[in-house]
Amino acid sequence: MYKDTSHSIWQIFCFCVIVLIILSGCQGADNTAGEYIATVDGAKIYLSDFNKRFKSELDIMGDSLSLKEAEVDWLKEEILNKLIDEKIILLRAEKLSLSVGDEELNRKIEEIKKDYPDGSFDEMFAGKGMDYNIWREELRKGVTLKKLVDHDVNANITVTEDEAFAYYNDHSEEYISGERVHVVQIVVQDRKAAEGILRRLKNGEDFGKVAKEVSTGPEGVRGGDLGVFGRGVMPESFDEVVFSLTPGKISKVVKTPYGYHIFKVLKRKKGKKIGFSEVKERIVSKLRREKEEHEYVEWVRRLRSEAVIKVNRDLLREVEVVKKQAKDER
Repeated sequence: MYKDTSHSIWQIFCFCVIVLIILSGCQGADNTAGEYIATVDGAKIYLSDFNKRFKSELDIMGDSLSLKEAEVDWLKEEILNKLIDEKIILLRAEKLSLSVGDEELNRKIEEIKKDYPDGSFDEMFAGKGMDYNIWREELRKGVTLKKLVDHDVNANITVTEDEAFAYYNDHSEEYISGERVHVVQIVVQDRKAAEGILRRLKNGEDFGKVAKEVSTGPEGVRGGDLGVFGRGVMPESFDEVVFSLTPGKISKVVKTPYGYHIFKVLKRKKGKKIGFSEVKERIVSKLRREKEEHEYVEWVRRLRSEAVIKVNRDLLREVEVVKKQAKDER
């Protein structure tokens, strides 16, 4: 599942799109379709879209009724900021006339399908009350955004060999040949839920049983067993945690693009030091990715500072009614 990082990231993106569309599609008619909660350079962010995203977040969290008023306010601000950032980025793509044609989109869909066993891709749409064409257009938007980031951010980033060698010397413990670990994990999509699970594990509950109960990863049915693997097989964010854990110890909650994880190393076998020439490309890739993530944040911040953003705070305060509706529906 994790060997091809580029495919995996697209798989997660598509899964998130599917989840959001399913959750949004399950709601009834929205009488606020014409109202807007914010504008970015005059482009509207509709209250109906905000409500859908807000309800989706509450549904994912599950126990939303226990949230304090301050937590609800924080969540609303987080969602609003994400929607504003998305609007800013989409407006930038429009300004540069970036688009994705049907042929390019079809190629991307075929790439995504390779990550799914025979038939399982189509099964995700069956019986979900979701239109494949809606998902397809959301994917088109995602590919367009990736093009924009490549154009505005990634194209200007370089990593020198000296930088890579300095990192290699400072992190020599990461480059051990033959080192292998046997790992189990629990992954969920909400930090608050993950923190609660971690408390259960620290109180003595069996890791495998809890994984079968709550983990959203495909290995959850096996008690969260990821198997035995060496460095470089799993995503970098996994390696950094599991190869620093002592066997038998449980990690803290770790956020990755896949969700919120809790890892436990069952066994570990040590290996030998790898030469710089063997890992140079891997280090360059890692440093480039880190630079891209940093520059992306700065890029969004810069676009945001240049945009004229207006928020209807009175309307935002009223959104708490969505939480009450969620209670009524239950």
